[in-house]
Amino acid sequence: MKIIISGYGRMGHLIEKEAIRQGDEVIGIFNEAGDWDTGQRALDKADVLIDFSEPKFGEANALRALSAGCSVVSGTTGWTPELTAIRQITESRNVAFLTASNFSVGVNLLFFLNKKLSQLVNDHQFDYRPRIEETHHIHKLDAPSGTAISLAKQIINNSSFDGWQMAPLVSPNKINITSFRVGEVTGHHLVTYLGTNDYIRIEHEAYNRVGFAQGALLAARFIVGKKGVFTIEEVLGLPF
Repeated sequence: MKIIISGYGRMGHLIEKEAIRQGDEVIGIFNEAGDWDTGQRALDKADVLIDFSEPKFGEANALRALSAGCSVVSGTTGWTPELTAIRQITESRNVAFLTASNFSVGVNLLFFLNKKLSQLVNDHQFDYRPRIEETHHIHKLDAPSGTAISLAKQIINNSSFDGWQMAPLVSPNKINITSFRVGEVTGHHLVTYLGTNDYIRIEHEAYNRVGFAQGALLAARFIVGKKGVFTIEEVLGLPF
């Protein structure tokens, strides 16, 4: 698999190292927005662009690569893909696009558990109020994390809550998210369902970033040769 990496920060370096270890070829590396003029030849030869740049570059990077006929795996959080436009490009250029708030297999299992738990709480009208905490390293640019927002949206879709908010704001109709930026913490997410007599907690903590890199490469292998827009759930074979 021939790969271009866009965003050569911590994750970009790790993806490069893991890709080489797995026998893939990294044929181009763009820092943040990328030097697209000199990098066009690399795009023409690449199977996939893996983007872990800044939120302000996420859309432009994805559209530029897809338009050049290169599939895209986007791990850049803090931006919302315009999937209608992206889907049209993937269909016309015979390429694929996949974005996820988190590529860790463990986190996506957490998503599955959270979705199921929120459905059970709602269906049986159990008296539990959810709240979310996330902790990351001090270098992370967005807050709350894309993973925390995804967890909140899962609950919102299965409950009477109409949105999320950053703590310590208080609203009975919104889910509170608390964000911490501490040292070099890789990533910790905790969802607590608070009841009158007890509470339920589900959580995930990453020891390092290797799992994220491996997940991104797994997603890249899945979409190469395909056409359209895909999800990490499809990659992992999880029910939606």
